[in-house]
Amino acid sequence: MPQDQFFPVIGHLAEKANATPEDLPAQGGEQDDRPLEEGVTRMMLTSIPYFKEVIVMSFRCEHCGATNNEIQSAGTIRPEGVLYTLKVLHRADLDRQIVRSEACTIEIPHFELQLPPTRGQLTTVEGLLRDIVADLAPSQPLRRIQDEAAYTKIQEIIDGIGEILDDQDDGDDETAQTTATERNKDDPVKKVITIKFDDPSGNSFVEFLGSISDPKWSFKTYARSLEQNRALGILPSEVEVPSAQDGAAKVSNGVGGEGSEGSNEEVYEFSGVCSRCTRPLVTRMKKVSIPYFKPGTLGGRFTTVEGILEQVYEELSEKVYTVGDSGTMASEDRQKFQDFLKQLKEIAGAERPFTLILDDPLANSYVQNLYAPDPDPNLEIITYERTWQQNEELGLNDMRVDNYTADNPRVAEEDSNNNMEVKS
Repeated sequence: MPQDQFFPVIGHLAEKANATPEDLPAQGGEQDDRPLEEGVTRMMLTSIPYFKEVIVMSFRCEHCGATNNEIQSAGTIRPEGVLYTLKVLHRADLDRQIVRSEACTIEIPHFELQLPPTRGQLTTVEGLLRDIVADLAPSQPLRRIQDEAAYTKIQEIIDGIGEILDDQDDGDDETAQTTATERNKDDPVKKVITIKFDDPSGNSFVEFLGSISDPKWSFKTYARSLEQNRALGILPSEVEVPSAQDGAAKVSNGVGGEGSEGSNEEVYEFSGVCSRCTRPLVTRMKKVSIPYFKPGTLGGRFTTVEGILEQVYEELSEKVYTVGDSGTMASEDRQKFQDFLKQLKEIAGAERPFTLILDDPLANSYVQNLYAPDPDPNLEIITYERTWQQNEELGLNDMRVDNYTADNPRVAEEDSNNNMEVKS
């Protein structure tokens, strides 16, 4: 049977919400922990577009009304962890779909709030925020008596989330539960927040709008740490990490001649761990010379064109979206900036042509020539004489390399005496 028959797209299953009983998800009995009555658990195999296959489970007890739902990955743990960053700017962002695995940590920097890993969950941004309030609010009266400082801090979080959701309460319970996304989705939220989803297993997902060029959505992968691999059960706990003594540098001489750099063939060895599987290994370090460039660095950055563009995107989005409330920027200016960030993501994904200029007054930057030693038709190198302002910023205008002791009589006199002693 084809894979898509086991895991149909979630949209197709939603169309069958009013289907006949035989088309409903598989269900079975499960005991409710509270009244010790039997409830019903339903399981659904589905596929989420641009993500993967998952198992959605829902429990309900008809006796006490208790409900519960969770999600589990139907695949393997991915080779790398994932980090999603979402800027919540408009009401439409509250309706984004979220797949949260049992290994995912959620952070909202604006509230200094971090949610530790818990059961898997299929929800939306709005649903996530409502769950936070539902978890924090019931214990507030007790906190107010026992720990007023904690009560005040948590109340700020609850009130802040209330501003974002902006529920309209006119006394009717049903009206009070009117979701924020049912109103104009293009309206900005009253408080802009950033939500980060860090999942070492790589099995979480945050929906993007339109395409991956969505300026309010970003996605990164990273190599898991040793502790994360152990927590996921990938690495046995008895694997030892090299100690500090084992990690001491060891110097060995090169073998097989002097090499391209003469006698400078020293290789430094350090004990470490693999960035992929975290198994112990030996890291070797040696001074090298970059062809058609020069050795050495002034503390710059070794990266790629894509890396530079991603860094620019992150810095711009963080500075604009996370400073103050959404009202600090006019709606027209905010839309222009979102369009700019979207174009920047398209450029980073090579979806449109662009020109990148690196201007270095110190001439200590380098861009790889893919056609070396022949000229690269897509690369232009221009040398120029620095301006006075550039020399001033670099501190070169006040730097004296010839007769630098002439302005210091004491040093000049000592040099004269030394010369006299030598001549005698």
